[in-house]
Amino acid sequence: MPEGSKERFWEDIKRNTNIDDTCKKVQMMRVSKLWRNWKSKVKSMYFTPYRRHRSWLLAHCPARVEEDQWPILVDYWSSEDVKKQSKINSKNRKKTKDATSNRAKRSCEPQGRALD
Repeated sequence: MPEGSKERFWEDIKRNTNIDDTCKKVQMMRVSKLWRNWKSKVKSMYFTPYRRHRSWLLAHCPARVEEDQWPILVDYWSSEDVKKQSKINSKNRKKTKDATSNRAKRSCEPQGRALD
């Protein structure tokens, strides 16, 4: 996520909650995770099913993606390096077990509106 976007998110979090700067690191980790999840969702919904049809993809930009950024994403996801890394990541995910834990609530959880 671009640094400027991170700072805008942090300012929004502070404006909408009673959180202080000591929790910034934890909240930025949460924002980064949400950002990665959103990119993954966009890829799985709008790119993966149609990846063989580049011209179709370029003509059908999702509503929540900036039109000038969509071709960049399509080209990035189509690159050989990214395809290779994606295969490696998929294999690694299959090797891991579902490990959920009962963790205590962190003190840096926002007290206002939920982020997820």
